[in-house]
Amino acid sequence: MKFKVGDKVKAKIHGQDLVGVIKEIDSDSKPYLVYFDGWTEGHNGRDLYKGNHCWWFEDDELELIERGEKDMKKSDLKSGAIVETREGNKYILLLNTKFYDNEKPILVNLANGCYLYYLDYNEDLTHYNKLLDIMKVCQHEYVGDNIRRHILKQNENDWTWIREEETVMTIFEIEEKFGISKLKIKKED
Repeated sequence: MKFKVGDKVKAKIHGQDLVGVIKEIDSDSKPYLVYFDGWTEGHNGRDLYKGNHCWWFEDDELELIERGEKDMKKSDLKSGAIVETREGNKYILLLNTKFYDNEKPILVNLANGCYLYYLDYNEDLTHYNKLLDIMKVCQHEYVGDNIRRHILKQNENDWTWIREEETVMTIFEIEEKFGISKLKIKKED
């Protein structure tokens, strides 16, 4: 996907240039739901938002104004979301799931059926075991799209959110990676 949730974009509707924020990414032919504050000639985004401030767009109908700072949070995830952990395993989130004698939110491994307790995750989708940090999320408006892409493997690279982390390297690691010997770093003037 060219854009991500939280990106500020410019679009033209009925000859009018409008600036809005991407609120949802779906799998339709027009995947981006954009919310325009103050504009009321659209729709409510399939009952996702109050008022008629929304419109769906394709890649080529939008221009990026500012990259969004939206980080996915635990409270943003909905039942049926597919997640990938730092160790590379994929899970489906099942909220209010019958779990023996109780109902619990769990993440079920798509490869082997094992589970993780969703309650063990922090709001920023990190886990006390760093290997289980959630790094990618596929969460479309219709859960069947998540299942088609990642369980039926029709498009396993379709992620609606990917954690962005800083790359930290030593000078030695940089030299090795780029095949440079005797790297010297200087301050910019």
